This record gives sequence, structure tokens and C-alpha cells, in this order.
Amino acid sequence: MPQLRTPGLGSIKDLLGRVDMQHVDMAAAYDRVIGPAVFAMNQFRMEQKVTSSISNFGNVQDDVVCSIIVPLYGRIDFMEYQLAFFSRSLNPHHEIIYVLDDPPQKRATEALARSCYARFRQPFRLVTLSANVGYAPANNIGLSFAQGKYVCFLNSDVFPKVTDWLDSMVEVASNRPDVGAVGALLVFEDESVQHEGCSYEVLPELSNWTFPLHPRKGRFPTEEEDVREVDAVTGACLLMPSVLAREVGGFDEGFVIGDFEDVDLCRKVMKAGLKCVIDRHARLYHLERQSQGDQQMAWRTNLTLYNAWRFQKRWSIAEKAACS
Repeated sequence: MPQLRTPGLGSIKDLLGRVDMQHVDMAAAYDRVIGPAVFAMNQFRMEQKVTSSISNFGNVQDDVVCSIIVPLYGRIDFMEYQLAFFSRSLNPHHEIIYVLDDPPQKRATEALARSCYARFRQPFRLVTLSANVGYAPANNIGLSFAQGKYVCFLNSDVFPKVTDWLDSMVEVASNRPDVGAVGALLVFEDESVQHEGCSYEVLPELSNWTFPLHPRKGRFPTEEEDVREVDAVTGACLLMPSVLAREVGGFDEGFVIGDFEDVDLCRKVMKAGLKCVIDRHARLYHLERQSQGDQQMAWRTNLTLYNAWRFQKRWSIAEKAACS
């Protein structure tokens, strides 16, 4: 067998890329072998020292209302498109924090950042990391720099459809003390629903594990612009009070790359006695997973299953114990 790479995401991908099993064996395989192995590898990876540096482009207002945190990996050109939209619509009392989680692209990203600011004059900050850490750590590092009363975790492949999307979400959060997480109505290019809240469903074909599903995905949204309570909202666009985000520990870094971290965060919000809602006035386009890449690779499927396994261990078993 070829040797695994040095510890990091690469070695986890190598391991999971070699896994091929029947679904009937999935639960036992993750309980006994795959789960503990990936957990140990990821824990070792997260113990490695990662440094960050920050560059400011323009001046941000002192009284920041909301900090938008956008991890960048691979498609750094999405930053240009987002800033073009933001420059035409974003309230100056909001700040933008890009977190570059792709060290080899540091010089290209810094050059693009300078170009974007010269053209759009939209202030933002760029945090560059010394190593690729993944979705949860990148967002948590961005949270450590956030100055706003609220924080909005946003994917790089999400673009506003309405100009007041963020102000609307902030208004919902500020007027509803019982709400801990606010999501948006995300649509595809053809205006059909990509995300309108998550619901949980047990999938017998996947070891009876619980998965978050998008009930109205692919259907056209109704015209109502109301606020609806949901089981969870996607991390592609998730707003919450900064104090709460820090109190619950941000995203769990035990998940790897970008699956289940958002619903796990929503579970922590609900455990704190707060609700998750969708603001259907806040509408944005989402290209869906274009910011992650490698979606068809075997390791990616198995990594999603690892994150699903971790989610079951944290929440499903606890729920069964509480009901017994």
C-alpha cells in the first residue's frame, strides 16, 4: 500500500479515497475503523500551528453592525463578483472579512484584492492563513477578527438578489430575542429554491442516520416574504449575534471541510433555547458547492459520511437517551 501523505487534509483524502464499502457495512466500518482513524488524523491536524495575517483595504466604520465572513478556497474570482454586488448595495456599517484558506494563491488573491478595491472602493479585510485548515476553522478565525454586533457566515459562491438582504436579516435578529440563527432564501439561477430551511430525515439506506434535507429544493418559491421557523439553516448564509456565536464555540472543527458544521451549529443554538428561522425577504443566488470543488471524488463522498457519523454521535444518540 502506498504511504499516506504527511498529516493534513491530504492524508485524510488519501485514506478516504481508498474506502469502498457496501452501505450495509457503513455503520460498523465508521464505528470501528474509519471514524476513529479520521478523528485522530483531524485532531492531530488541528493541533498544528497556523498563523494568519490581515490586510485592510479601505476604512471600515467604527460602529460595525454586522461582520460578513467569507472563506476563500480555489475560486478566488468569486471575491471580485461579490464585491461588485456589495459595492452597489451594502450598508457602510457592515464589514466584510475574507479568509483565504488556500496559501498557494496568496499572491494572486492579494493582487485581486488590490484591484477590486481600486475599482469598487468597497472596504474589506483580507485574512491570509499559513495553511489550509478547512471550512470550520477558517470561519472561526474570521469570527475572531469580527467587530460587528452580528456575524453573517457567507459562502463565496453566494450573491445578493435583493439589495437589502443583510439589513433585513439583521432586523429579524434584532426584533426577535427568541431567534439565534437567521438564514436566507437561496435560489438557483433559474429562480428555483436551493435552500429554504432544512428538515431532518432518517435515511434507512444510510444506516438509519439522520440527514438534513432541503424540502423545497428545485421548486419555485411562493411570493410571501415572511419569517418561518425551521429545523436548521445552511452555513452558506447564516446570521447570528456575535456574542452567541462565540458562546457556543463557533463551528465545530471536528467536522472536516464543509458538511454538517452548519446544522451542528444550529443544534447548539437550539440547545441554548433559541430558534432558527428563514427570512424569505432576504434572497440571494447560490451556485451550490462551487466554492468547495472535487464533489464527485470518492474521498468527498466518504468524508460527508464521516461528518454524518460524527453528527449522529453528537446529537442522535443524545436525543434517544433523552427520550428513553
